[in-house]
Amino acid sequence: MKNYAKTAELAARYFKDGGTEKSVRTIYVQALYLGNDFAGAARELMKDLEGDERENKTPTEEQLQLLANSCSQIKDAACYGKAMEMLVAYYPKRDYWLSVIYGIATRPGFSERLALDLARLKIEAGAMRGADEYLDAAQLALQDGFPMEAVRIIDKGYASGVLGTGPEAARHKRLKDMAAKNLAEDKKALAREESQPGAAKDGRALFNEGFNYVLLGKPEQGLALMEKGIRDAKAFRRLEHAKLQLGYAFHLAGQNQKAVQILKTVQGADGAAALARLWVIRLSRAS
Repeated sequence: MKNYAKTAELAARYFKDGGTEKSVRTIYVQALYLGNDFAGAARELMKDLEGDERENKTPTEEQLQLLANSCSQIKDAACYGKAMEMLVAYYPKRDYWLSVIYGIATRPGFSERLALDLARLKIEAGAMRGADEYLDAAQLALQDGFPMEAVRIIDKGYASGVLGTGPEAARHKRLKDMAAKNLAEDKKALAREESQPGAAKDGRALFNEGFNYVLLGKPEQGLALMEKGIRDAKAFRRLEHAKLQLGYAFHLAGQNQKAVQILKTVQGADGAAALARLWVIRLSRAS
């Protein structure tokens, strides 16, 4: 009869009187949602999910979808973010990854500094949405002084079939050639540095140099430099961002357990901690 308010009222009374039938619980939550009591639906779903977690049960996809929709209706970004994180943790579909990643990117307070970090996660999760996103990510990598990463991003774009075709193919090729040229120069500079060490470097310079070594397939040498560099806290205006990058470097080196350990320490409200949580979800499933 679509009398959702009465349905919810009767179901609530049923549980108050000691009822335990789970199908009635499902009807109760659905009635709250369909009756536009989205706050009530979110509250009750959270209770159910917390109970599932205590009992080590996997929540259903429908529960999590309903929670995400309820949180979205009441414009509760934190609630929505938690629901989407649970969806990608238990049901890692591309659409869910797209939604949770772009939800973080559009959240108030998200720092533009994290654009390359966001792109790294999008590539990892298969959530890139076309040629422009690959090109933007490659250009950011070049600007940050990581031509090897730019080359890898471009190669992935070509492999996926979105780069190297269509009316912009020549532009794609120019960026590819520029990244290759920068990489060749970078390799020469690192070779010179290894044979003739220059002046002492601050922590940030050591950190960036170490990341380049990781990208170039020298993880042991690179990670040692990054860890040495990050100990110079004065050299980093944004230490949490550096920890996010260090966790990513350990992932590139095939050390996901160590990566997760570091990523779990990332804090702050600029988006770094949110990205770190998603990396932990992604890498925990892979390990």
